[in-house]
Order: sequence, then structure tokens, then C-alpha cells
Amino acid sequence: MIEVKKLSKYDVGAGLMLATESIEDLKLKDETFDPMMFNFKIKNMFVTPGVTMFGLFEKEEMIGFVVLSDQQMLWTSLKKVFLEFLYFKRGYRSEENVEYILELLEKMMIEDGYESVIVGDDNPFVPHDLLDKRNYKVTKRIYEKHNAY
Repeated sequence: MIEVKKLSKYDVGAGLMLATESIEDLKLKDETFDPMMFNFKIKNMFVTPGVTMFGLFEKEEMIGFVVLSDQQMLWTSLKKVFLEFLYFKRGYRSEENVEYILELLEKMMIEDGYESVIVGDDNPFVPHDLLDKRNYKVTKRIYEKHNAY
């Protein structure tokens, strides 16, 4: 069974190593990758208010991580928790493990007074059919225009 632990600034070394491994594993590294900036951004996430990171452990080995952020609109006091990123090392990627993480998020939503959990469609390990099965709804579209350089 996976153990989930909230990460603190003292876990930055292990978190940075796994985050680096994740971008290489997911082939997100390209010619624009700046290792110094990446390290700064990861370290900053450990101390940014409204961002929470959890490590996923089997025994003492970190096998994955979850990055969450609080979201609150200007016109309401209702809070939402956004699943920014979920990563599992190879060998731990299963629908059962993802479902376990979603169950924990949904429990956290209730216990911590969030209105909802938001999961973007760009999380590579969260299948859309699993979200459908768990009664998640598509609530908005995101439009993006790229600079032509």
C-alpha cells in the first residue's frame, strides 16, 4: 500500500530528484529546458503559500508525488483544490493507485472545507474514464494561443 506524506522544505532534495526524473521520463525536456530555473521553481513550490506537495512512498522510497494548489475566485469565499500534477515512477502506474489518490483528495475536500476538486485533462496518469466513473464533470474549456516567434 502506498503511504502519502505531506512534504516540507526538508524534503526538497528528494522532491527535486524525483521531479527531474519525471520530466525526463515524460519526455518534457526540450531545448528550452533551463536546469537552474527548473530547480528554482521546484524549490519555490515547497514554500509557496497555497501549494501543497505530497510524496507517495512505498516503504522508504519516494515513488511519486502530488502537487496541489488552492484556488479561490475573487467574488466568493468558496475554495477549490486543484490537482496540478500527479506522477508515479514506472512500476507503480495503475488505475488502482490513481483511484487511491483521488479518494484521498475527495476526503481532503470534505475535511478541509473545499467546494470541489479540480483535475486538469493534462495529467498523464489520470484517465478520463476514471474521472467519469467517479462523477467528475467537465466544467470549462481552456483556450491558448501560442506566440509564432
